[in-house]
Amino acid sequence: MPTNPHGIKKLTITVTLIGVLALFGGIVVYGMSPAQYTNKQINLFLSINHTLAHAGDLLWQNITALGDGLVLFPLLSLLILKNPQAWAAFFGAIPVSTFLSHAGKALFAMPRPAAVIEHEHIHIIGHALTGATSLPSGHTITIFTVVSVLIYFCFDDAKKVAHPVTWSMALLALGILIALSRIAVGAHWPFDLVLGALLGSIGGLSGVILTCQYTAWWRWITTEKSKYIHATILCVVSVAMMLEYANLIVAWAALLMVAIVIYKLLTTRGHHAAHT
Repeated sequence: MPTNPHGIKKLTITVTLIGVLALFGGIVVYGMSPAQYTNKQINLFLSINHTLAHAGDLLWQNITALGDGLVLFPLLSLLILKNPQAWAAFFGAIPVSTFLSHAGKALFAMPRPAAVIEHEHIHIIGHALTGATSLPSGHTITIFTVVSVLIYFCFDDAKKVAHPVTWSMALLALGILIALSRIAVGAHWPFDLVLGALLGSIGGLSGVILTCQYTAWWRWITTEKSKYIHATILCVVSVAMMLEYANLIVAWAALLMVAIVIYKLLTTRGHHAAHT
């Protein structure tokens, strides 16, 4: 795909604006003590947590798992065949997204809700997380990394996606839902999700810029030999996913996707990528 300088310029401006918002939010929070940060959000957290609890634990377990790379990676593997540049953008986004997640948690060291509120007052799904690693939400960073990449390619001319605005709104809604699941399971404060969404968007768009500006590093995934590497990696990740999430529907859906992709990879001769 040829580089579009105008598109890269707009994308860079977008990343800068999101970065400014994230920086502003971070500065405001950094000036708070952990007690101030948590006390200002307790009522809102409990209200959202108790309201979402009515949807049922199993639903939220499946939704929140979509914020884990172990599930997202195989679930999105169809992009290997349909849009390898988008697939590459996910990997290109990993360094920035991972750094922002770990650096934020280390910098802020905010206690999680279950470390502040008595457990009987919270609807907790799964293990109660009580560490000082609440801000930002890692699951939210992960899903918004993916959402920002997919939204970009929805508007990419070469992709020719019908109704890109509709698809983008659907992706954004899905990202918000998965982010809210972190409150539903009792793991994060509301602002953890806001900062996570901003940082995830920065990470995702950095991956897009990387793949648009520099193509040599990811073109290998469109070659014939790469299909065996993809198949092996997908198998390894799928085993890890099933060890962790074998009781969830989304994990089995992701496993089915992997089976389809591997079958297509190994039975299709020649250049396997539909879009390059």
